[in-house]
Amino acid sequence: MNERSVLIICGGPSPERGISLNSARSALDHLRGGRVGVERIVYVDEELGLFGVEPGQLYSNTPLDFDFKRHDTLEPLSYQAFAEACASVDVVFPVIHGAFGEDGQLASRLEALGCCFVGSTPANAEHAYDKALCRDALEAASLPTIPTVVITSFEPAAPRAEDRAAFENAERFIVKPARGGSSIGVRALRRSGRSVADTIADIARSLDKDSGQWLVQPFMTGTEFSVPLVEATGGPVALAPIEIERKSTTLTDEVFSFREKYMPSDHVRLHCPPRLTPEGIADMRRLADDVFKALGLRDFARIDCWRTDEGRLVISDVNPTPGIEQNSIVFIAAAEAGLSHRDLLECVANAALRRSEAGTLTQASPPEHAGRPVRVLFGGASSERQVSVLSGVNAWLKLRSGEKTQPTPYFLDTQHRVTKLSYAASLRHSVEEIEDVIASDDSARERAASVRRDVRTRLGLGSPRIDLECGSPMPLARFLDDRAPVFLGLHGGIGEDGTIQEMLEERGIDHNGPSAAACRLCIDKLATAKAVAQAGLPGVVGRTAVEVTADRLAQTTPTELWQGLLDDIGASPMVIKPASDGCSTGVAILSEPSELWAYAQAIREGTRALTGEAFSRHADEQVIAMPVGAERFMVEAFLATDSLGFDDSGTILWGQTVDTGWIEVTAGVIQVDGTLECMGPSITVANQGVLTAEEKFMGGTGVNFTPPPTPPQGKTTPEAIDRARETLARLAGALGIAGYARLDAFMHRETGEISLIEVNALPALTPSTVLFQQAVSRGERLLPHEFIQLICP
Repeated sequence: MNERSVLIICGGPSPERGISLNSARSALDHLRGGRVGVERIVYVDEELGLFGVEPGQLYSNTPLDFDFKRHDTLEPLSYQAFAEACASVDVVFPVIHGAFGEDGQLASRLEALGCCFVGSTPANAEHAYDKALCRDALEAASLPTIPTVVITSFEPAAPRAEDRAAFENAERFIVKPARGGSSIGVRALRRSGRSVADTIADIARSLDKDSGQWLVQPFMTGTEFSVPLVEATGGPVALAPIEIERKSTTLTDEVFSFREKYMPSDHVRLHCPPRLTPEGIADMRRLADDVFKALGLRDFARIDCWRTDEGRLVISDVNPTPGIEQNSIVFIAAAEAGLSHRDLLECVANAALRRSEAGTLTQASPPEHAGRPVRVLFGGASSERQVSVLSGVNAWLKLRSGEKTQPTPYFLDTQHRVTKLSYAASLRHSVEEIEDVIASDDSARERAASVRRDVRTRLGLGSPRIDLECGSPMPLARFLDDRAPVFLGLHGGIGEDGTIQEMLEERGIDHNGPSAAACRLCIDKLATAKAVAQAGLPGVVGRTAVEVTADRLAQTTPTELWQGLLDDIGASPMVIKPASDGCSTGVAILSEPSELWAYAQAIREGTRALTGEAFSRHADEQVIAMPVGAERFMVEAFLATDSLGFDDSGTILWGQTVDTGWIEVTAGVIQVDGTLECMGPSITVANQGVLTAEEKFMGGTGVNFTPPPTPPQGKTTPEAIDRARETLARLAGALGIAGYARLDAFMHRETGEISLIEVNALPALTPSTVLFQQAVSRGERLLPHEFIQLICP
């Protein structure tokens, strides 16, 4: 039984609303079943309207998913009802990032209601959130900050005398809004030989005059760090700092961007503990403590800073309500201190409860692991390995929060070795970061242990209840000597082409997902298309598809290659993709020979990524991750789908520019009591061209309508949805699917006809996956942890 009850507040008016939803989902997931139970969830929309949210509704991916259906499915709350909800719980936990949530406005309302809430006082929150006010407060406390020019009137401004040298010596500048976060609106600019005064004047004239104050700062050189803190009875306790190593150096990558913060890749590597001496780590933690105290912050926060090439520490940003999405910096640092997600959230709740009469939580005794052992395997060597990390970790954490299983995370590296991971290693953002942790030496482990001892002592905690050390890498064959069930979080390569499934089946080891034979078929898009055509199912519409080898791409002239494909396909545009890759890898829409030639050249030269600039049907900034070593490609006819957009009120603008009757959908199938069931499909909305990896996997980014909206909001008929579900379930059965899978297809909004795109035998199980939205929309609703338990072997 829960000792304390909590109300989560999420959403808000800022561009960081999507991150707020990620944080809220994470808080709900990790407080579930603990000593603090989530009793109520309140969503705040862009106009500061209040809505009650059920747990299942929280798993819509983006604010738009909330907004377009809020009037039908969310419960509007009066201010009185909101006040009563806040009074009914022990502690209110706001996770609104940006305006309203971090600038003191929400804190002012909660303070007026007299409720116990997580976060700083209104005045102190505003001084921490507003970068100009924050700089003034820190300088008044004699704490080091980055030299700054504050632009208010959008007229030329000049550096202060003490900052003039730093500006004169700078060749690059950072421009950022005074009120904002998540790197939104932040950009790097070169000086281009002009004087500092002229450069700042140019910047001032280019800014949005309706966006308030802006800060201009010399571009910092050195190393960037982030330090999360939690408040204890004796004051703030800085956790282990996170070192942010940039792996790319182009101008557009000079800012730790929104994509790099939240999308797994090797563009950025995080090191925790940082690669500093113990004295350097101690200095950084002391500075973070001093910032927390100087600003009068409460409960928890995150301090961002730089260590210059000369070894000097300077503060760059303060986050009074840091993001707590599942693999956030806050949780990585906490795990290095021996704190699970739940442990950290309960520490934060404790800090707030100490200010009330409700009393605090005592550390729970270690849980009894009575469930059956399950090994969760993720990583691999395919182009989808980064998403595999997100999927595997999410599945592991969801299984860990229940009582039926005792899951252990395992990592498959590019050499097909398997390593049992520590809790902290599992939370890393990329395959490469996990490999760094596995290979860490004794000095790194001792640095981590030293910080851990200090943090736990100051927080008054006993022995850690999570695994602190990784195992030693072992051959895959030795991993398979154990007969415990395996939950596969792998995508692509040997994890999805039937190889591992066959090895497990030969040894009699239970695993999730379809059989080896079904995986071998579904990984090959050309073979799948042939099998679908041979099945001859009613309601399935075929499209012409041909195979093109890498040799043909490399050796045929552009004109001859294009004409040959036109002869086979019948018309342009056409879609090219690797025959056995996923996660949008290498998917491009081709409209003319030059675009095909640009794609072929990238294959010949082993280019890792292309931008949309080379393709007329892609957005210029879209990144197309290219396959490495692919030998076979599939080219098929492009099927134009209805245009989907939104007006300022969130109303769907359906078919205004393209109206074909076809929409792109994705649907999960699950086996319940031996019968394959297709869950309600979702409309997937691409900003332009094809869905990007961000739109598929980065929480708060991609828009999915689950279920597809019917009149008056949309144009999909209920009868078409029912027919499509029946067809997709039959199609999955014809392909030998068992357990679960995800089918991507085009669907006719009125007839329910289906044209298959691909089958994902082991679909992504990231926190933002549309499968969770579909599971909670079933007649017998399944929350994400229940869905994971259902498909667990």
